[in-house]
Amino acid sequence: MKKEKILLELLNRSYLFSIIWILKLIIIKVFIHQFPFHSMEKKCLLDSSFIISCVNKKIDFFTFLRDEGFSGSNILIPKQVIIELEKISLPISIYGRIAKEKETAALSLRIILNNVFDKVDLNVSLIPSLKRRTVDNLIIDYANAHPDIYIASLDKGILKKVKNKKLLIHGRKELGYH
Repeated sequence: MKKEKILLELLNRSYLFSIIWILKLIIIKVFIHQFPFHSMEKKCLLDSSFIISCVNKKIDFFTFLRDEGFSGSNILIPKQVIIELEKISLPISIYGRIAKEKETAALSLRIILNNVFDKVDLNVSLIPSLKRRTVDNLIIDYANAHPDIYIASLDKGILKKVKNKKLLIHGRKELGYH
């Protein structure tokens, strides 16, 4: 009789303990879903003008971004920027670029592909646009839709139309915020 009573009490305790444990897990899962901590990380979107200027000035922008708290998956490079760099670096370029610019674009591509980043397609839109969408316009639209990300660009047209925090080149070899 005593053994049965003790066994029954242990089963009730373990059952109660299991229910409490499951409730804790559910509460934690709901809390994390409600307040995703990964969205609070800093993100930075890189433009081709920024990348090419950093390569010209021999600035290691990936190391700078990592030191400033941007992890690899939070460094965003648009697919359109990579395509733009590929077009510039072609031996027979439709842009009529000089050899040094082609070499810089090719080196930029090598540096980008040897580092960890997240490729973003900016041309994803539910409403098709009739006007021609340039990379700059796509970056502006993306930045305005995501006001918490940093924009790394030297293009004055982008910088004027965007209210986000900006990452710029100061002086010869210094990166800084504006």
